[in-house]
Amino acid sequence: MTTASPADVSVLTEGVVSRHLDHLRVRNLRPWTIYNRRCALARLARWAGSPILYLGPEQIQAWNEQRSSEIQPEPRRTELTHAR
Repeated sequence: MTTASPADVSVLTEGVVSRHLDHLRVRNLRPWTIYNRRCALARLARWAGSPILYLGPEQIQAWNEQRSSEIQPEPRRTELTHAR
Protein backbone atom coordinates (compact mmCIF):
# COMPACT_ATOMS: atom_id res chain seq x y z
CA MET A 1 0.00 0.00 0.00
CA THR A 2 1.31 3.44 -0.94
CA THR A 3 1.36 6.04 1.79
CA ALA A 4 1.81 9.76 1.43
CA SER A 5 4.61 11.36 3.34
CA PRO A 6 4.32 14.84 4.87
CA ALA A 7 6.55 16.10 2.05
CA ASP A 8 4.00 14.86 -0.51
CA VAL A 9 1.20 16.44 1.44
CA SER A 10 2.95 19.83 1.52
CA VAL A 11 2.17 20.19 -2.18
CA LEU A 12 -1.50 20.31 -1.23
CA THR A 13 -1.24 23.13 1.26
CA GLU A 14 -2.25 25.83 -1.18
CA GLY A 15 -5.51 27.14 -2.54
CA VAL A 16 -8.74 25.25 -2.55
CA VAL A 17 -7.41 22.05 -1.00
CA SER A 18 -5.92 23.97 1.90
CA ARG A 19 -9.21 25.79 2.48
CA HIS A 20 -11.04 22.47 2.31
CA LEU A 21 -8.78 20.98 4.98
CA ASP A 22 -9.29 24.11 7.12
CA HIS A 23 -13.03 23.65 6.72
CA LEU A 24 -12.72 20.09 8.00
CA ARG A 25 -10.91 21.44 11.08
CA VAL A 26 -13.67 24.03 11.64
CA ARG A 27 -16.21 21.21 11.44
CA ASN A 28 -14.17 19.60 14.24
CA LEU A 29 -13.45 16.41 12.35
CA ARG A 30 -10.91 14.17 13.98
CA PRO A 31 -7.27 14.93 13.20
CA TRP A 32 -6.83 11.39 11.88
CA THR A 33 -9.69 11.93 9.40
CA ILE A 34 -8.12 15.15 8.16
CA TYR A 35 -4.71 13.48 7.91
CA ASN A 36 -6.20 10.60 5.91
CA ARG A 37 -7.94 13.06 3.59
CA ARG A 38 -4.66 14.92 3.00
CA CYS A 39 -2.84 11.65 2.30
CA ALA A 40 -5.50 10.39 -0.11
CA LEU A 41 -5.40 13.68 -2.02
CA ALA A 42 -1.60 13.55 -2.08
CA ARG A 43 -1.70 10.02 -3.54
CA LEU A 44 -4.20 11.17 -6.17
CA ALA A 45 -2.07 14.22 -7.05
CA ARG A 46 1.08 12.11 -7.30
CA TRP A 47 -0.73 9.62 -9.56
CA ALA A 48 -2.19 12.36 -11.77
CA GLY A 49 0.96 14.44 -12.02
CA SER A 50 -1.26 17.49 -12.37
CA PRO A 51 -3.58 19.64 -10.25
CA ILE A 52 -6.30 17.40 -8.88
CA LEU A 53 -8.97 20.08 -9.12
CA TYR A 54 -9.00 19.67 -12.90
CA LEU A 55 -9.33 15.89 -13.03
CA GLY A 56 -12.41 14.64 -14.80
CA PRO A 57 -14.55 11.60 -14.04
CA GLU A 58 -12.50 9.46 -16.43
CA GLN A 59 -9.26 10.18 -14.58
CA ILE A 60 -10.87 9.56 -11.17
CA GLN A 61 -12.25 6.26 -12.47
CA ALA A 62 -8.84 5.22 -13.83
CA TRP A 63 -7.22 6.06 -10.48
CA ASN A 64 -9.93 4.13 -8.63
CA GLU A 65 -9.44 1.10 -10.88
CA GLN A 66 -5.69 1.16 -10.30
CA ARG A 67 -6.18 1.46 -6.53
CA SER A 68 -8.53 -1.55 -6.64
CA SER A 69 -5.55 -3.77 -7.41
CA GLU A 70 -3.54 -2.22 -4.55
CA ILE A 71 -5.94 -2.07 -1.60
CA GLN A 72 -8.94 -3.92 -0.19
CA PRO A 73 -12.55 -2.84 -0.95
CA GLU A 74 -13.28 -0.96 2.30
CA PRO A 75 -10.17 1.26 2.21
CA ARG A 76 -10.77 1.75 -1.50
CA ARG A 77 -14.28 3.04 -0.78
CA THR A 78 -12.85 5.42 1.82
CA GLU A 79 -10.14 6.59 -0.58
CA LEU A 80 -12.72 7.29 -3.29
CA THR A 81 -14.83 9.20 -0.76
CA HIS A 82 -11.84 11.38 0.05
CA ALA A 83 -11.35 12.13 -3.64
CA ARG A 84 -14.93 13.13 -4.39
